[in-house]
Amino acid sequence: SAYIPEGEERPLPTTAQIAMQQGENVAQNIKNILHGQPKEPFNYVNRGTVCSLGANDGIGVVYGKNIVGKKAAFMKKVIDTRSIFKLG
Repeated sequence: SAYIPEGEERPLPTTAQIAMQQGENVAQNIKNILHGQPKEPFNYVNRGTVCSLGANDGIGVVYGKNIVGKKAAFMKKVIDTRSIFKLG
């Protein structure tokens, strides 16, 4: 979903990274509501972006560090696998 952070004019991009973080925030807030606790605001943490360019090539930025080639392709596979495991 589109989310415009307070003080910003444009929404964050619609990426899986943001959707996963929003989902975790919503789940925590549902738990908080059920237990009479205050809701927590959503705070996006940019962990970077990685794009595969074929089976063994890629490009990206992870925690502020540029990665290319096989390292980037491997990181993309790690991120995809982690996301699947987090979903259950």
